[in-house]
Amino acid sequence: MESVIAAFDDLAERGVIKSYVIGGATALLYFSRPTFTEDIDVFIYLGSDDQLVDLSPVYHALSSRQGIRMEGEHIYIDGFPVQLLVPYDALSQEAFDHAVSVSLVGKQCRIFNLEYLMAIMIQLNKPKYREA
Repeated sequence: MESVIAAFDDLAERGVIKSYVIGGATALLYFSRPTFTEDIDVFIYLGSDDQLVDLSPVYHALSSRQGIRMEGEHIYIDGFPVQLLVPYDALSQEAFDHAVSVSLVGKQCRIFNLEYLMAIMIQLNKPKYREA
């Protein structure tokens, strides 16, 4: 997890992305008991509000780092599968804008606040979210 945060901190420092927020079940782990998650959802903001988003600069910048490989929709950072997302509607954008700063594995990062995580889980209505 440290390497995932370090990779996205580096992207932000180099200006490849403007900022990032960890969402999904990984963010929920901060507030709740551990649960299964297939990947780490990382929401990114590239500095543009265009409807069409080109993630190729992000993939290119990440692919140059040691310990990173691409497979399907995931980027594997030291074995952790990461899915890149952009805020896709008003709720996810508001969640991104109101993310909270926390310490995960000794590193500062931003995650979706619990209320937004719950609202997004209700919105998506996945069976695994109804079990949590």
